[in-house]
Amino acid sequence: RLCPSRGPSACIGSVRLAARAVGATAFTLSSIRDCVASRSSPSREMPERIIVDTDMSVDVDDVGALCLAHALQDRNEAEILAVTHNTGLEQGVGAVSVINHYFGRDDIPIGAYRGPVGRPADTPANPPIEWTNSGKGWYVADLVARFHSPIRDSTQVPDALTVLRQALSNAPGHRTVTIVAIGHALNVLALLKSPGGLSLVKRKVKRLVWMGGTYWDPHVEWNWGACGGPSNENATKCGAYSKLSQLTSDALSRWPVEVPTVFVSFDIGFWVRVGGVLKTGAPVNSPCRQAFVDFCGVTGGSGGMPDWCSARGRNAWDLIAVLIAVRGTGPPGYHRLMPGGNAFDAATGLNTWRDEPHKAQWGHFQLWSPEDSYNKTADEIDRLLLQTPANKFPPSPPQTPSPPPPHNPPPSPPPPPPR
Repeated sequence: RLCPSRGPSACIGSVRLAARAVGATAFTLSSIRDCVASRSSPSREMPERIIVDTDMSVDVDDVGALCLAHALQDRNEAEILAVTHNTGLEQGVGAVSVINHYFGRDDIPIGAYRGPVGRPADTPANPPIEWTNSGKGWYVADLVARFHSPIRDSTQVPDALTVLRQALSNAPGHRTVTIVAIGHALNVLALLKSPGGLSLVKRKVKRLVWMGGTYWDPHVEWNWGACGGPSNENATKCGAYSKLSQLTSDALSRWPVEVPTVFVSFDIGFWVRVGGVLKTGAPVNSPCRQAFVDFCGVTGGSGGMPDWCSARGRNAWDLIAVLIAVRGTGPPGYHRLMPGGNAFDAATGLNTWRDEPHKAQWGHFQLWSPEDSYNKTADEIDRLLLQTPANKFPPSPPQTPSPPPPHNPPPSPPPPPPR
């Protein structure tokens, strides 16, 4: 996402990562679009197998995305093979477990990133990232304290790489798994760098749906660049988050072109708001609802970032990624896939996308949505978020909540990107 203390930079990266595709296996546009074809029926014989790789910590759209994935599994549209967490916040996996438990799926494997990026001890509380609450965010501690779950922190789960490799290895068939990357590239990079990891990806992964970067408004997006690369003046003020730019560049360059990538940009998710319906439409024992209460300050919640929410809720970046991963581009008129190339500059943390209609063989696609699809997409996501869980046992009642974190009003949010 856009780091709120900083406007778009004038510098644009110039490294075209897709150029490495020269001489690689070719794909036709129609064949790759078929791979992410529309899936709009409420149930089907074979659900979409997905792995959710999330930075559930500072922003609430990660909670919405995982709740949406469970709702789609309740409809036999998806099968969640694993959830991996990609920041150093130890309680982050506890929040994941709370949501899995609410939907009656404690058996879903959870893996944790154990490095410094996002770890509170390595995340300054000062600008430009004071809004992250030192990497702790505004809802994770409350969910873990308020609701029951078998897992409370990262000491109780394997590392993310182990879980990723096991989930892929155990998946039946050839290229049957979609990885939904809705956070930082840390676990994806670890998988690609691990012995045999690249081969495993080529054998088992159908596509990567990656929420990150920008489409038409170049600026440093949070998932990919955080505060920017080493040439950015803010990079030295962001602790371990300053490492993200180089790590993202490495992951982008290593991802095999044979496995298509669909990018869901900041720009697309910016115009779709979701989750506000949870405040009156979901039960009080829903952690999905409570996370939005904590973050947005609705229905009596103190809220960490109320200025970042509207009556409709929070931006739908990660939720759109999950929806596209499971259903594809949807009915005609909702979304389209634009073939092209993503250029990323590790020095600045900036990316720039170039549409290349005749370069489908690069395997890179940008999600594009017409303006009249925004409300339709939001309505469908909200409808799924309000769906009653089909779990086999009633969720535990909320426990006595922990005191909300102190609220320091964030700086004014950045203006919307130009249309």
